[in-house]
Amino acid sequence: MVYGLETESDSLRVDGDSPTTDGGRQYGKNTTNYQTTRLDVIEAAYQRQFPDCNEAIALMAAPLRDNSVRDYQHKWQKLLNFLSDKQIPPDELSFANVFQFFTYLFYERNLKPSTVAHYRSALTVPLMLHYNIDLKVPAVTDLLRAMSLKRPNAPASTPGWSLNKVLTLLDNLSEPIPEQLLLGRQPSCYLWLQDGELVNFMHV
Repeated sequence: MVYGLETESDSLRVDGDSPTTDGGRQYGKNTTNYQTTRLDVIEAAYQRQFPDCNEAIALMAAPLRDNSVRDYQHKWQKLLNFLSDKQIPPDELSFANVFQFFTYLFYERNLKPSTVAHYRSALTVPLMLHYNIDLKVPAVTDLLRAMSLKRPNAPASTPGWSLNKVLTLLDNLSEPIPEQLLLGRQPSCYLWLQDGELVNFMHV
């Protein structure tokens, strides 16, 4: 079963003669393609739901910080690249294709389960609005949880130095530690120790 918009008039267009929003993106007849951006998809869907609300749509489409917008677009493009490699037209995207994409990220790209979950966050809105694919259903949650159980995040590694040894060296210094370091007045200093001696300070 294909999850998507069935009629040509409901598809997204990014070029040609058709109505536009204030941001210059165009909506009307045609289909999505492998270069269609995440914002294009979201704004086109909102344009169909809320015509003549261009300024509101421009705000609703990107309630994110700029770096998150770029990150989400990067993840969206990864999905489109996956579809292109599999020769799947974007407008024929199905829920099965999304599962295949997530398992591709997990097994072939060897991404962490938490990273795959970030992909879900990036794809949730455009897939729901344009394809009626709901990534918040239990099946997707179960998939991500199973990934976490199969490949749990590695525990934080222990530091390569011994705190007790450092404290012992500090206790046995041949000269006192400068007062400004003890009072935290120069938090950007590195204390250099060599053979138990205080030898230098370096500002960073």
